[in-house]
Amino acid sequence: MSLDEIRREFKKMLDEKQNVLFTVPGLLGRTSDRAVAIPTRPGYVYVRIGHEETNGQARNKRVPNRYDLPVILGYDGITEEFQVLAIRQESYLASGHNPVPEVPSHHETHEYPPGVGEGDGSDLVYVAHRQIRGLRVYATGAFTIANEPGHCIINGVPRWIVSQSLNLSSYVPTLASQARFVLVYLNNNGILNLHLGNLVPATTIKISDAPTPLAGTVALAWILLYRGQTAIQDGREEQNIYDLRYVNFSTSVGGHQIISSSHTDAAGIPAAGDVLTFNGTYWIPAPIPPSGGGGGTQEIFIAPRWHVDGTLSAAVEVDGIWRATQDFKISAVWMYVRSLGTTSNTIIDIQRSQDGGNNWDTLFTNPANRPTLAWNASTHVATGVPALIQIQAGHLLRVEIIQAAANSRCLDVQISGIAGSDISTSRLQLNWIE
Repeated sequence: MSLDEIRREFKKMLDEKQNVLFTVPGLLGRTSDRAVAIPTRPGYVYVRIGHEETNGQARNKRVPNRYDLPVILGYDGITEEFQVLAIRQESYLASGHNPVPEVPSHHETHEYPPGVGEGDGSDLVYVAHRQIRGLRVYATGAFTIANEPGHCIINGVPRWIVSQSLNLSSYVPTLASQARFVLVYLNNNGILNLHLGNLVPATTIKISDAPTPLAGTVALAWILLYRGQTAIQDGREEQNIYDLRYVNFSTSVGGHQIISSSHTDAAGIPAAGDVLTFNGTYWIPAPIPPSGGGGGTQEIFIAPRWHVDGTLSAAVEVDGIWRATQDFKISAVWMYVRSLGTTSNTIIDIQRSQDGGNNWDTLFTNPANRPTLAWNASTHVATGVPALIQIQAGHLLRVEIIQAAANSRCLDVQISGIAGSDISTSRLQLNWIE
């Protein structure tokens, strides 16, 4: 081989030689104000090198802009920019942190609408309401649920709600082929609570079988429970949690609903604030029913009432059975005791039978909510709101005196409620089938 050939081969080797990449360890952000991104240089970050005595700037298109994130800095052999090359995951894990995905900050690509602020809308994120976490109800165990913390307004007052949990295992139907909905809600004190729906055949259960929210409460979700269920499902294959945080519930007045026109279909041209009625397919404008007669359509509620004379004592069934002649929703149970007694408390319960009196279940699944009067109370009236509030025509109701104060006398019990069992929702897609 001639000298010229040797020179040509050597030059070829030099041209193909790859330089060894120069890298150094560093940390993201500057210590003076913990800033990471450089406002005047989009795509660049502050970095600290060595023992943090050297501060500088580097291009970052690989990792999140997180203060104190341990990284590798240097050149990638493609551009001549000093830049962030990777995360030193071992160092980060050793300091007690979780792994960090090596994805740069890129919120601009997901923002909507495009062209507003820094958003370019090139990779829009379409979010389902179940992904919004504030007050979201989710399963934490087989039949245990909890709510995410979040803000809400209760009776016009902004409230911060902490995470709370409920165990629904005792409400799973035990009779063959039966199912029910359970309403999970926040009461007027911001406490997570529930209302039980009626037991119905699992093959025919529908949304109209679900409990309607009470006034002054915040509905969060319906939970579907059925015989043979092994756990509350909230996934792609099966979903038993129906999110109600963005459903527009309204007060029923003779079958009419006052709702926003934004939740109507194209049948009629309603304006916001119109009174609408559901015709089986659409929400359509409808006249307000007259109050106080003269063509009004509101059904009259017939209030169940029981009376006991003389000295009170514990008894399973007092003053007979009351048979419901109409569907209605219980708003409260009232108790009056004429003579409060000398010691202890008077406590009552309301029980219901759906099978002609063979089996009875309490409406107050939480005993603490039963109407209770102490012997030295300042009033002779007590009220309670049961968990199970929907009663159907044909159900039997009875009063049980759980406990009577010594020497207490004369008891009156009355149920307050609203006739009818209609339930209205906005026509949102909430993953159920009617």
